[in-house]
Amino acid sequence: MAEQKVIIGQQMTKARELKGINRKEAAKQLLIKYPTYCSWESGVREPSADMLMKISNYYDVSLYYLMGMEPDEPEEEKVSIEIMNGLKKLWVDRDRNVKIRSSAYEKLLEDAKNDHNAIARLLNKIINKYYEEKEQKKQENLSQLEHKEALEPYYHYLEQLCEASKNSKHGNIEIGITNKRVGYESEQDNYKITGYDISPIYNMVTLHLERNNESWPISFEQIKDIKFSDCSNDREGRMKTWIYMPYSTWRFYISYDKELIKS
Repeated sequence: MAEQKVIIGQQMTKARELKGINRKEAAKQLLIKYPTYCSWESGVREPSADMLMKISNYYDVSLYYLMGMEPDEPEEEKVSIEIMNGLKKLWVDRDRNVKIRSSAYEKLLEDAKNDHNAIARLLNKIINKYYEEKEQKKQENLSQLEHKEALEPYYHYLEQLCEASKNSKHGNIEIGITNKRVGYESEQDNYKITGYDISPIYNMVTLHLERNNESWPISFEQIKDIKFSDCSNDREGRMKTWIYMPYSTWRFYISYDKELIKS
């Protein structure tokens, strides 16, 4: 699987080409240095979370699209985007003669059944659809950002639990897959947490586990939600945890030393 920064670079390139601009223009519009933008598209570096949001708004794509979690536009939508790129010049200055690419006009004429008067109606329909979709994507991006911000404390708390379990003498994690292994958990499902990688930006968690001196890494991607239920007693901590993903839900118990959890 390609690194996330490579995927983001590929998706940025697709979005920029659909917008019909070069890298220098994109860097100028985003108010960043040209070499920095090039390093993003080349997959050498990756943008910050704030810059990803800015890029998604500029290219009118979702954050999921930039991270490769959303399919590309279907061919018929690409045709509409191509037409829109040719139509942008029509409303820049209403006092000047405007031009549209012949290929785009021929497509319009074909859809209008060779009725030149019907082209105006089609243009208005395309433009209305364009701005409706733009507003919808804006609202989706805002919703995604709000959801990410709301989940950040949960990622932070999960990180605290993992750290406390890793450093606890009797710390362990008992794994069970909801709806697949309910009621079948046993001592064989107990692991020691030796490390973890938690990324709220990319909705990913990787737990590095060990059992009988064997490594058992496990990763969760495209995380939609995280829930906790405290099963602790007075001395020992035990947190029931759920991680929700698009097609599966994982449940596990993290045992830890309460004194190692920061207040």
